[in-house]
Amino acid sequence: MHFLNIEQLALQKDFDALLPQERAQVLACMSQTEYEQLRLMLFNAPQLDADVVPPRALKGRLMAQMRAQKQAPIVSKRGLLHRAVPVWQMLLAAAVVIPLIYIAQGAKNQGEMQPITLVQTKTDTVFQEKIIWRDRIKVRTRIVFREKPNQPEMATSDLFPVPIAVSPIDTSEMNPVSKGSSLADDPVLMGFFTK
Repeated sequence: MHFLNIEQLALQKDFDALLPQERAQVLACMSQTEYEQLRLMLFNAPQLDADVVPPRALKGRLMAQMRAQKQAPIVSKRGLLHRAVPVWQMLLAAAVVIPLIYIAQGAKNQGEMQPITLVQTKTDTVFQEKIIWRDRIKVRTRIVFREKPNQPEMATSDLFPVPIAVSPIDTSEMNPVSKGSSLADDPVLMGFFTK
């Protein structure tokens, strides 16, 4: 609880009349005797100051002294360079002077023409579809077998020491390689590949 709130409570209530919550807040700041002394002081303070009146000549003397200080110039014993300047004033002066210098240099250089080299790189992609006709080359391979005499060959195996008879391959039953058809000869096939 703030101290001003405690003073208001002291003017309004005695310590015994405080609510439990108010009493706990007051005891967190001061003891019961201090609270009662504060209450007595707040009630007796207006009566103590009632009889005190400043002398009538005091006001006149103070006003004359203030007029004399206003008329006299303030003279410092230290020179202008030896005065203490607060940091915030130095920062404010720098914040004003630096942009002014920048603006002054910009105005000076504004009349001069300076060449500026500007390089721009642009990339463009073009997709071009073009049909390229090529001649079809056919490579035909022909398997040629050499005829061997009809002598049965004997093969031996490591598992079976008995020789096994191997008969020669008859090449007369094999189909010869057939001739293929060209795309130029067959228009249906040509249409399939050109669509």
